[in-house]
Amino acid sequence: VVRDIRSKMHLAPMGGKTRVFLLDEVSRATTDFQNAMLKLLEDTLPFVYFILATTEPMKLLSTIRTRATEVKLLPLDARIMIELIDRVATAEEIVLTGEVKDKIVTTAEGSPRKALVLLGQVASVSGEEDQLAVIEASAGSPTAIEIARALMKRSPWSTVAKLLKECQDDPESVRHVVLGYFGSVMLGGGKTARRAFEVVDIFSKPFYDSKKAGLVAACFEAIEGA
Repeated sequence: VVRDIRSKMHLAPMGGKTRVFLLDEVSRATTDFQNAMLKLLEDTLPFVYFILATTEPMKLLSTIRTRATEVKLLPLDARIMIELIDRVATAEEIVLTGEVKDKIVTTAEGSPRKALVLLGQVASVSGEEDQLAVIEASAGSPTAIEIARALMKRSPWSTVAKLLKECQDDPESVRHVVLGYFGSVMLGGGKTARRAFEVVDIFSKPFYDSKKAGLVAACFEAIEGA
């Protein structure tokens, strides 16, 4: 991608005065990609503009952030979000209660894309309680969800410890993701319900005082104390 941009960015605009490159979710890019992009940003012509779209700017290299102008987009109004959810749910024949719609809107935090992702996740689940559990489990970051999955599989402590080191989320938000994830597992029943109950019990106390140390300790107990 960087090579392709480099080959085109020095070409004069056609039909306009500027040449714009839009990179979506750029925070997911590798460090090598970001370093390569940094070189392009340092060698940008006056008519070339880069839009680095992301919901997690803190994951960009600090050297990129200092060279960029941050423009925060306002979230969509809740009324508009409800209208979007209703329109898509009706077209896809997805049955939702008012509480589930409100939960999607709250969790999406004004992001229409996130709302549609959540809607797609609850589409295969019937019943208000199960749909709310799915939304709760999906509310966290990918790293928090990976931690929950690792606890479910009883992955080696070294694997869980690596995820915890990478996790920059608030410990309480991770705890809520874990509780939502395993609450959904318990509702599904089967052999995994007992394991889910054990983890929910371990994560029942908040980490307001213990913070990340409390999160690490709870994960350790869930893996080594089982």
